[in-house]
Amino acid sequence: MLAGVGVKAVAAVSLSAGSYLTGTLPSCLGLGRSCKHSLSLSLTLCFGGGVLLATSVVHVLTDARLILPKWADLIFCFGFMMLYMIDELIKLCENWNKKVNCHLEGMRHSSFLI
Repeated sequence: MLAGVGVKAVAAVSLSAGSYLTGTLPSCLGLGRSCKHSLSLSLTLCFGGGVLLATSVVHVLTDARLILPKWADLIFCFGFMMLYMIDELIKLCENWNKKVNCHLEGMRHSSFLI
């Protein structure tokens, strides 16, 4: 039988592989190409996010509470807040890039008229 560290290693590898496969499932099925806002794409991505959240709560937070009993929850929440900020920053950059491209495209068309 596997010892405690071996069980954790097997759990970490299997959960990582499961999270990766769940996250790439919409691309493999071609759900992202047919419709950007499809219900099936949203459901698969939410399921993958739930798997990652459950993994972190069950495994990471319990080990962190053993090492840092007073600060584990605060550090855990800070990590999720940091991921949220990075996600919002990426969305902001994408929107800014679209506006700049639309503005440049308009300038190209107007320069042909002159």
